[in-house]
Amino acid sequence: MAFTAFNEDMEIISKQSTYPNDADGMTPEALKASFDRAGKLIQEYINNTLLTELGGASGAANLGVGPVNGTDMGATIQAALDALAAQIVEATLGTIPDKSIGESKFADLAVSTRTLSELAVTAAKIAAGAVTTAKLATGAVTAEKIATGAVTNEKTDFSGGFSPAGPIRLTKGVHYFDSEEDIPAGTDAGRLYLVKVE
Repeated sequence: MAFTAFNEDMEIISKQSTYPNDADGMTPEALKASFDRAGKLIQEYINNTLLTELGGASGAANLGVGPVNGTDMGATIQAALDALAAQIVEATLGTIPDKSIGESKFADLAVSTRTLSELAVTAAKIAAGAVTTAKLATGAVTAEKIATGAVTNEKTDFSGGFSPAGPIRLTKGVHYFDSEEDIPAGTDAGRLYLVKVE
């Protein structure tokens, strides 16, 4: 609903006769009142129509609004408030509104090694079984996605020994070992063995 327009005829004085007292038989009081009529019409419109519509429940629905911070939230203030309220509810419920976070909202290097504290992601913070084969898409980890030097000899060198938390099984082909003492002393240093702690 739009605001009620002010459509009163304001040419009150100019439409009177040159000598209204003589030609129209207008009394002095009526002549004075005609001069006051325009102001009273405007006063009545502002007080009884415009302010009533502005102060009513539909006032915000009658006021137009442009994009809010570059986002189209609707054509009126009421529509923008409704959209904003919906986003607040979604955020409170733990959901992020569609398209609210895009690449343009991430500054360069916003997430980097510097912004991640040491040990920010630890085994204790990852639930058991959270990362499974079923959750990894085929080809999710590829050579192109691994940075140069990400996996190095230093990071995979266990020549200094290890202290398993329990009995271990060393798997190489079909060879299984129930304990660390059962591992042959002459294993090839250049081969990779998978160690499972049970």
